[in-house]
Amino acid sequence: MPTHAMLICGVDLHDNEPTKWKVQNSWGDKPGHKGYFIMDNSWMDQYTYNTVVNKKHLTDTERVAYEKAEINLPYWTAMLSD
Repeated sequence: MPTHAMLICGVDLHDNEPTKWKVQNSWGDKPGHKGYFIMDNSWMDQYTYNTVVNKKHLTDTERVAYEKAEINLPYWTAMLSD
C-alpha cells in the first residue's frame, strides 16, 4: 500500500541488472545516512508501488507502452489487498 515517497538517486548495475538502489527518504535528513538509504533489488520489487521516470530514460518498448491509452482505475484500487 502506498504510504510515502522516496526519490531514487542511483542504481548499482551488475551485468546490466539492478542489484541495489540509493534512495532519499521523504522523512528528512535525520534517519539513515543524512536521509539516504540503500535498498536491495528484492526490497524494491516487493515494496515499490509506483515509479515516475523521465521519458528520455525509457526503452523503445516502454515508450510504445507509454503511448497507449491510459487505463483509469477507481481511486481506492491502491488500497486493495491481494
